[in-house]
Amino acid sequence: MAKGISLMLLGFLLSCLARIYADLLIIQKPKMSNSLTQLVPVFNGTNYMIWGPAMKNYLLSQGQWCNAIIKPFPEKVYPQKEVTTKGPNGGEDVIKLVDDLSQNHLNYDEIESWIENNDKARGNIMLRLHNVIAEKFYAEEHASSIWEALEKEYGKPGIAAIYQEFTGAMTTVIPDNSNPSFALE
Repeated sequence: MAKGISLMLLGFLLSCLARIYADLLIIQKPKMSNSLTQLVPVFNGTNYMIWGPAMKNYLLSQGQWCNAIIKPFPEKVYPQKEVTTKGPNGGEDVIKLVDDLSQNHLNYDEIESWIENNDKARGNIMLRLHNVIAEKFYAEEHASSIWEALEKEYGKPGIAAIYQEFTGAMTTVIPDNSNPSFALE
């Protein structure tokens, strides 16, 4: 009898541990992709006024906005070396400083960081574009170029959006004897 109870207790404890382990797995889902899909809607060509600020804020929160969208690709900086050349008409030697292209560039880490942030920003933007829109940008390597093209093509509200905003404002009821800000939100 005692052996049967201890086996039942062991089975109960194992099932409890299995539930706790399963709950831990559910809680520890990857957060970045999860937050991207929850915070930024898919851009379908008509919702730029919602998608643009949401995507910008997401890229800001990931530290990718300034490094990939605002900051241009950094130019390579090479160490300098002195080169002596003969002066004009056999005159005095002229010493010039020129880039030593036989050496590695000095700002390798800066360039690698920019490339990494650009790739992340580009990936995040592309993940939240409708596939028809994303097709236009598959060959584009710079996140800033994708952002600028989307902003240029879709960033201004069309007549329908302006009319919708206008009719919404005209049909807003502002209650008497109360703060109007609640009605305008």
